[in-house]
Amino acid sequence: MTARGLLRASALTILLLAAVFIGALTLLTYLVLHVWPWGLIVSDGETQAVFVDLVKVSLAVSGGMGAAVALVVAYRRQKHLEVDDAGKRSRYAGAAQQLGDPQAAVRMAGAYAMAHLADEWPEQRQQCVDVLCAYLRLPWVVDDPASVEPTSVTVQRAHPITDGGQHTETRAYNVLPGEREVRRTLTRIITDHLRDKPAVSWAELRLDLDGATLIDADFSHARLGVGSSMRHTHFVGHADFGGATFSGFAGFTEATFTGDAVFYGAKFSGYAVFDGARFSGDAGFTGAIFSGGATLFDGARFSGRAGFTEAIFSGRAGFTEAKFSGPAVFDGAKFSGPAVFDGAAFTEYAHLTGAAFTEYAGFTEAAFTGTAGFTEAAFTGTAVFTGAAFTGTAVFTEATFTERSVWRRARLPSREVFDACQRPPTPEALDEAIFEDEQPRPTED
Repeated sequence: MTARGLLRASALTILLLAAVFIGALTLLTYLVLHVWPWGLIVSDGETQAVFVDLVKVSLAVSGGMGAAVALVVAYRRQKHLEVDDAGKRSRYAGAAQQLGDPQAAVRMAGAYAMAHLADEWPEQRQQCVDVLCAYLRLPWVVDDPASVEPTSVTVQRAHPITDGGQHTETRAYNVLPGEREVRRTLTRIITDHLRDKPAVSWAELRLDLDGATLIDADFSHARLGVGSSMRHTHFVGHADFGGATFSGFAGFTEATFTGDAVFYGAKFSGYAVFDGARFSGDAGFTGAIFSGGATLFDGARFSGRAGFTEAIFSGRAGFTEAKFSGPAVFDGAKFSGPAVFDGAAFTEYAHLTGAAFTEYAGFTEAAFTGTAGFTEAAFTGTAVFTGAAFTGTAVFTEATFTERSVWRRARLPSREVFDACQRPPTPEALDEAIFEDEQPRPTED
């Protein structure tokens, strides 16, 4: 029974009970008082008392009939729910079977069938979505959306053993034809349910896409609520999370992005974890807002341009041992919590123009091979550059060091790089640094 059918049945039941009450009251009044109810407008007190008793009897009669009707309606509703539930379970089994069919068209039909069932079955919606996510987690590896599809996939998994070592298990899987389009369809079905005002929203569901392979994934302006787990996920082609909202945990640990990864204006309210992620193309986090407890890019690898222009980090921002092979741009970025770049390596230019570090800023053992631009950067808290190496040009024009800064064993081209600072580090702090132009030149024999 649909919601509209239940509303119609309830309305009819109310009308029926009202009719029973009026009919019972009218009949009893005539039988006992020999007058119709509307003839009691002018009557003595005794007659009115009798009439009140008749009203009570009429209410009891209609109430009893109402209880009987309610029992019948409840019974019919329960039987309908049992039949409806059995039908949905049958549809669930059929859709799951279609997802394993050798024909790509049948698998896509199974994906749509499972999605429609999820929309109609709120009690098991999470389970239906889990099935769709599980399909995307099946082994399938390709690095280029336009490349020839593989016919088989070999997967190696390492398992710990009792003596502290590891046992490597190798398995081969056959790949069904048309898999690329099936995965595109599945991904599109999921993302369409995450954007603003879908017919049925899946934003509050848990998405377990750990180890999944997603092709040209478009999560732009999606809303991901409870938790989005995409650890070890393989993003093939363009991955777009521009304007997306992550209300819960956002896990991208050791995820790989073969194309450009776009997170422009994305909002992370919970923990955002990109530890060990690999970005083969450009990684764009311009205007992203990280307001959760921590944002972790520790050990991440950026092969292309890494753009964090005007990004906002409210909690801890971790880039420990991150590797930036292309340009790293943090112009105008704001770090309200600790910013840790210890051991980070910047191969090309690193631009932090106008960046604001409110608390601790750590660049211990960081390596700047190209130009390091800290023009107008503001260090309000402690800034630690212990052991940092500036092999290329270092620019600190108009930079401000308000609190203590540590430069022990840091290697810089010259003291002159601080001449144009608005508020330079103290001379005592710079005395612990190593300036290349002050080192003794080797003498020729």
